[in-house]
Amino acid sequence: MRRWLLPALAALLTVVLGTATSVAALDPSWVQYARPAQIIVFIAGPLLVIITFFLNRPPQPQPPAFDRNAFANLRDTVTEVVRITGLDPGLEQEDNWADELGSWKNTGMSLIAMSIRKDEENGKIEIVNEEPARELLRLTIAVMRAMLQRGWKEELTELAPPAYTIAMKLQRWDDAALLAHALAHAYYDLGQIDDAKRWIDLMGKNKQTHPKPPEHTELQLRFLEMKGLLARIDNQVEEEKKYFNQALAIAASLKLSATGTTQARLSAMIGTIQMRLAELAESEDLDKAVDLYKEALSSTTDSEVQIRSYERLGYIARASSQYDDAYNYHMQQLDASKRAGPLSESLALEGMGKALSKKKLLRQNYAADKDYEDARKAMLEDAYQKLRRALYLQEEISVDGSRIHRLRGDIIEIIDKILPRIAS
Repeated sequence: MRRWLLPALAALLTVVLGTATSVAALDPSWVQYARPAQIIVFIAGPLLVIITFFLNRPPQPQPPAFDRNAFANLRDTVTEVVRITGLDPGLEQEDNWADELGSWKNTGMSLIAMSIRKDEENGKIEIVNEEPARELLRLTIAVMRAMLQRGWKEELTELAPPAYTIAMKLQRWDDAALLAHALAHAYYDLGQIDDAKRWIDLMGKNKQTHPKPPEHTELQLRFLEMKGLLARIDNQVEEEKKYFNQALAIAASLKLSATGTTQARLSAMIGTIQMRLAELAESEDLDKAVDLYKEALSSTTDSEVQIRSYERLGYIARASSQYDDAYNYHMQQLDASKRAGPLSESLALEGMGKALSKKKLLRQNYAADKDYEDARKAMLEDAYQKLRRALYLQEEISVDGSRIHRLRGDIIEIIDKILPRIAS
């Protein structure tokens, strides 16, 4: 009620002065007051409108209240996450990494609920509580590598877009670019290429992805690597080579002056790009591809590079009928996959099983035919056990049905070799 008092008084004053002006115009004895009264009326009228507008404008929305104790606990969790991932970005030393990622994702969802609100009319997101918003950004930056490396891509696509919006609104441009890169990778791995392209375009708006020569940045390096992958999808081979070779040269240049964790991170990037170039070379020159995979393995101990490179080396060896080499490569792939999740483990076991099932034993190495047959049967049984375990893991995580169907066919083929033929 009070907010109407001043506008009411201003309106009353305007009426009084307006009346006085009219009287003064008719009565010569009041004419000396007419001009001042007119001036006051002209001032009071607009002033009345302005005062009424400001006093009656809608109140600014206040940040919704949230449980400060709950937020304090979430903030402590984020601090611990940053500490853990600072020492082990991919959670390669953590036995219970899946439980940790699940718990951290829940922390992120709680922070989202506290920090942002989506306008139902225009769909825009606004920050309603800056403290939890900053903690969400800190958490997502800390966990995004582990989520990408451990196959938690869909979960990352839930946390990272709100964190990206927060980074943009807080003018944390480099953090926003890192999040856009992580989302582009996640969507690429999920096969959602249009989304991957959209996010890499957003990353490209950061000026650090296009520094002025001769300067180079890690954001530029990541941007070029992702552009190379997207060029592969569009079958632009020359563009793909150009992007990867540019990225490799930049990574090597940056590594010269890097130390500590930055140097390790750049080594992983070098290994990753060498692996990308090896994948590209497979269709042109297998020997060159093998050399590039081996260079990638010598560049970094990054588990993602190790797993993928050993997998492809095993595949190339199998295709070349070098089954002992193939088995050894896939065995090293299995060792690198121990902390990477069931899919990586299953692919390594599948490679080992297929190498064993195709391997030929030399009869002259055995004193008797029975010894040869016993060794052959033991080898095939070992192959069967590995393929059966791979099938179990892939069924558990709902791998593509066609892949599972082919794996079942491989298992049946081995069983046919093990069991004596039954006359129809």
